[in-house]
Amino acid sequence: MVILRNQPGSACWKHAAFWALAIGLSAFPLRAQKSAPPTTGGPPGGSRGPTGGVPRGTSGGTPIQPGMQPDNPGVFIPTIAPIPKPVVVEDETCLPWELADTRGATVSAIRLGVPSKARSQYDKACGAFKKKRLPEAEQYVRYAIQQYPKYLAALVMLGQVLQGEQKMTEAHDACSQALTVEPTYLPSYLCLAGLLDRENQWGDLLTLSNRFLGLNSVGDRYAYYYQAIAYFHLYDLPEAQKSVLKAIEIDTEHHQPGLYFLLAQIYGEEGNVADAAAQIRLFLKYNNGRQDKDAAKQYLAKLQSQQNGK
Repeated sequence: MVILRNQPGSACWKHAAFWALAIGLSAFPLRAQKSAPPTTGGPPGGSRGPTGGVPRGTSGGTPIQPGMQPDNPGVFIPTIAPIPKPVVVEDETCLPWELADTRGATVSAIRLGVPSKARSQYDKACGAFKKKRLPEAEQYVRYAIQQYPKYLAALVMLGQVLQGEQKMTEAHDACSQALTVEPTYLPSYLCLAGLLDRENQWGDLLTLSNRFLGLNSVGDRYAYYYQAIAYFHLYDLPEAQKSVLKAIEIDTEHHQPGLYFLLAQIYGEEGNVADAAAQIRLFLKYNNGRQDKDAAKQYLAKLQSQQNGK
């Protein structure tokens, strides 16, 4: 075997010296040496100065290059563009609740593990779900869960789709499975609470709402709301009023105008028509649904008619 030794002046030695210099320059800030003589016109032939990458300024008024200090053009400060923030599509935006980013570390870790194929199927399910094509949405979301059985948002969406298809037992199973995977995932509780509300299971609804009370402020707003509904139907009006007032206190941006309608009904059951009317006015102010507004107006007219008939 022939070993080539790099002799001074040889091509190999020059290449090695060049790469050593390049590596050394990349590892340290580039500064002009104090011993370097002042330049009067720059190196001949347009060669680069000792800063190693940016032409030195000249006494003739050549503009300072970007990244160089105007008062000391021999010092180069690299300009670094800000790193763009990654664009993250929240799976929960497809679910039918007003949710902030309330995921804990465990939920985030589970979400980061979602394979691309599973997310693709979930996105298709989301589009079908929004268009109320429930059989199609069910097919896609089941594919997503098959790809990733711990897909929390997909399990909850499946529960919502099955509820829409009147498959209540299967819907319960899907929502409960998400809760088993991660007990702090708020949409799982909301999924189950909606089912219990629809099934008029007021005792179970009260128990569930007490269970997820304290997860976070968004969860508390919903917990107090479902508490109030359960107490109202159990005809515990004082407790219903306390719960709905706590929910309204949290909902400072009026995301849930239905809270005012619920409070109006509580006042109405108590025979307090004046306060009921005040809450109806707030509901009409913050609610955009024409059908809901018509129902609220009809309810108020009924209360006033009953009051006048006394």
